[in-house]
This record gives sequence, structure tokens and C-alpha cells, in this order.
Amino acid sequence: MRPDENPGAILVVDDDAAIRKLVQECLERAGYTVFAAGDGDVGFTFFQQKRKEIALVLTDVEMPKMNGLDLADRILELDQSLPVVFMSVRIAGTAAYPSRSVARS
Repeated sequence: MRPDENPGAILVVDDDAAIRKLVQECLERAGYTVFAAGDGDVGFTFFQQKRKEIALVLTDVEMPKMNGLDLADRILELDQSLPVVFMSVRIAGTAAYPSRSVARS
């Protein structure tokens, strides 16, 4: 996905404002249109409103309210072809962050 190909917007979802802002600024400098949300609930609402414009979701895994895995599940129920990329400061497979896959039909 390259910005000069006009692929659509990227939805960035992270409860850490500093990380969210950094990711948004980096992507915008690279030429992408970015929508940002501070938690999974807001991210899902934003997705529902801007669904036709969003080409990729980049989400934190651990967030209050709705975590990134649950957000991905809900989004993929509506659009199974949409790429969802997870980001986290946790290491997969640890006790605090067990491994889990997101089901696609």
C-alpha cells in the first residue's frame, strides 16, 4: 500500500496519546490519510462511519473498554477483506499477553 496509489485511509487506534500521535504523524508525513481513535469503542464507531474510506486498521492490542483483538473481530465481521495490523509494547506469548489468533471465515 503506497500513498501515491491513493489506497484509502489508515485507522490508527491506540489509547496512549503519545504513541497514537507519533504513528499518525509518521504516516501523514509518508503521504497517508490517517484517522485516529483513542480506544476500541471509538475506533469501531469511527470505522462504521468511515468504512468506505478505510483501507487498513492499525491497532494497539491492549486498551481499556474494547481491546484490539476484539476490535479486529468486530471489524472483520463487517469486512473480512480489510487488513488489520496489531501493535503492542507487550511480547506475545507471555502470561500478561497470551497468544490468540483472530478468526477469519
